[in-house]
Amino acid sequence: MNFCPIKVFQSFMKKLFLLIAIVTCLFAMTTQAQVGSIEHVAFLDANNHVVQLYFSGGSNWQFQDLTGSPIQAGSPLTSFSDSFGKHIFYIDLSSRVNQLFNSNQNSVWQNQILPSSNVASGTALTSFSDSVGEHVFYLDGNLRVNQLFWSQTAGRWLNQILPSAVAMSGSALAGFTDSLGEHVFYIASTGQVYQLFWDQTTGWLNQALPSNAALSSGLTSFADSQGEHVFYLDAASLAIDQLFWTQSTGWTNQGLPAHITNQTTHLTGFSDSLGEHVFFLAGQSVNQLYWTRSNGWSAQSLPSALTQPGTGLASLSDSYGGHVFYVPNGGTPQVHQLLWTPSAGWVDQQLSLQSSAFGTALTSFN
Repeated sequence: MNFCPIKVFQSFMKKLFLLIAIVTCLFAMTTQAQVGSIEHVAFLDANNHVVQLYFSGGSNWQFQDLTGSPIQAGSPLTSFSDSFGKHIFYIDLSSRVNQLFNSNQNSVWQNQILPSSNVASGTALTSFSDSVGEHVFYLDGNLRVNQLFWSQTAGRWLNQILPSAVAMSGSALAGFTDSLGEHVFYIASTGQVYQLFWDQTTGWLNQALPSNAALSSGLTSFADSQGEHVFYLDAASLAIDQLFWTQSTGWTNQGLPAHITNQTTHLTGFSDSLGEHVFFLAGQSVNQLYWTRSNGWSAQSLPSALTQPGTGLASLSDSYGGHVFYVPNGGTPQVHQLLWTPSAGWVDQQLSLQSSAFGTALTSFN
């Protein structure tokens, strides 16, 4: 039998290249899964620095100081992630909107002062990203809703005063984008919930929604296959109401089966494959309003610790389960998570020993 070293070498190299290709593919799939699963919650620490806890698998949440210096005490926070990277927005000591940005290339966060104008004391913030660009909303000193807008075409941030009514002082803000356009919600000085709606045909339009009189502290919203949803605090009934939009009915108002004993509660929520979820404080406990197609809306008290008065709430849903973030009362305030999984249900977890600011805002993204 003839032995040909060249053929043996060629056969070996083919097998080697195949092995490298398989390993590379598996590594890429693993890396993509890890990046997709990272969870973030940002808040103010005891020194009023913007800090984050992030989770990328394993058993521990990691801590990172993002500003390294104080920002405005009590600053609101809002955040999102998109194809460009991770974004967190806050108010600095000079009452300007700032962006913390991470491009996903490394762990370094960059700070950028945005061209906000005459930011109202106590303004809320909300934000989202879509195919048009990146958007951050706040109230100015005249209590009008403003937009900070970045587009790849312009290559810079621009400030725009939107055609809103005069907002209630301290009004919460909420928003989302869907196939119909961009939506921002606020509470007018009359107590009525309003929508600012944008599409490419009409631009920005202001619309009064058929709400009852609302308290200023709570708004949350999302869109799903059922329609568009806005949740607010009913000032008269001390319940949580839903404004619900479908193509066939338009906007309708619906009282939900939850009564609030904490009139300053924040609201947060999301929609997932299990149903629709809204989280709020009743007394000093975190509660959930939960909707399924078969059972409609029901209220549920979650196994949280007693909460810090005025604590922010944030939430997200991913492949790990449902997540609600809050700060308990007593001792050193530290961020907790209520985590829902199919196997364990709702479980309360302390995420870090890092102290938070009293009454800190919270924002989360993945």
